[in-house]
Amino acid sequence: MKRLAGCLAAAVLVLAPAGASADAKALAGVWLIEPLYFDVMTDAGLVTPEFPVLVVAADGRFALYRVAVHCDALVDYERLDVGDEAGVQKACQRAHQRSKPDLGDSLLAILSAAGRWQSAGAGNVQFTAVELGRTPQYYERSLAGMRKDLADAAARVEKSARDDFTRRTMRENQEHELQRMENFYTTLFVLNGRPLKFNRDGAFLRLQGDRESDVLVYRAVDRAVLEGAAGVIGIAGVSSVKYFRCAVEYLDKADPADRARQELLDIGRGAAAAAAVPEDPASWKRLNQRLQAHPAMARLRANKLGAYLGCPSRDAM
Repeated sequence: MKRLAGCLAAAVLVLAPAGASADAKALAGVWLIEPLYFDVMTDAGLVTPEFPVLVVAADGRFALYRVAVHCDALVDYERLDVGDEAGVQKACQRAHQRSKPDLGDSLLAILSAAGRWQSAGAGNVQFTAVELGRTPQYYERSLAGMRKDLADAAARVEKSARDDFTRRTMRENQEHELQRMENFYTTLFVLNGRPLKFNRDGAFLRLQGDRESDVLVYRAVDRAVLEGAAGVIGIAGVSSVKYFRCAVEYLDKADPADRARQELLDIGRGAAAAAAVPEDPASWKRLNQRLQAHPAMARLRANKLGAYLGCPSRDAM
């Protein structure tokens, strides 16, 4: 399998066209998926709250991760027993080690896919995965039902199609949707490796495939902000479904002059680092003491953390 991955990686190392340098400058960075393209599913309870983050390197590498808050998120990915604490910690260490070159020591990020990106002329790119992550068991168990529902719906509609072109188009649409479902935890968030157009608009990156439905929008984010948000959620013991995105938005505006915001960012980053080294409970205790003195905690105790972070509607979820 490793030899196969090496051959695939070599196969995409081709001479880049003239637009590659400009494309590298536009694409390189750490990108967090925008809420419309993921959070709506977590809010509805359809998928677990591990948020897609795309890391694009100027040298042609890419890695797609899912940022999580707790090591327990790995239980389903790694086929572990819920009570297997040693197994969970080992899996957590492996995840940290894998993402460390891209996202640093502290962030818990679960690999979805990694490989090379290739420029195909200015504004055109293709992400070719040579390494795939695992799909969590809960999602694999639901795939059979999703496949059946999709096939049943397509069969019902196809009965009304009276010409070959329409039937063929409907079958292609069914195959396309099936691929989207099956690759949700691997390559979907790089549009399954198909050629696509991209557009960099300030802090936003839009990926657009041939189909109208094939569109994703990411936003540039500092990995320190991701660490801070994950750490705050973890140490405060609040729902990542409700508040992870709010914490990212709030901490993204931190600057040295905003003492309360900067303090929360520091606490969050410290908590993420402490969670990555669980044998150091003293650090966690000191950080928790700092957190308890922070004004955000008074709002949390009043069930108004969202209001403090700038997303009051999340408090009512």
